[in-house]
Amino acid sequence: MAATYEYDPYGNTVSKSGTYSDTNSFRFSTKFLDAETGLYYYGYRYYSPRLGRWISRDPITEHGARLVARASARVSIVFSAAGPDTTLYLFVGNEPVSSPLKNPLPAV
Repeated sequence: MAATYEYDPYGNTVSKSGTYSDTNSFRFSTKFLDAETGLYYYGYRYYSPRLGRWISRDPITEHGARLVARASARVSIVFSAAGPDTTLYLFVGNEPVSSPLKNPLPAV
């Protein structure tokens, strides 16, 4: 075995063993660990196992909501305390039965 790790529920390393246990960069949840900062990189933001939380906001609230609002200019958006409703049925005002598509695809 090249490297073996044990983690607590937050991603802190409890124990490690093996030849490459110190040089392996991919650790908890198969994510890249920055050795200098001790943060895991999840693609869009960093996670701190020491704090047990993300160190920045979720980017979907910043970019995703703008895309939904722009794509649905002709559709009324339902707003809640959490922001715009991004369900699958947004294009029919969240009522797929009473608002059928104008040009539905034929059944195969």
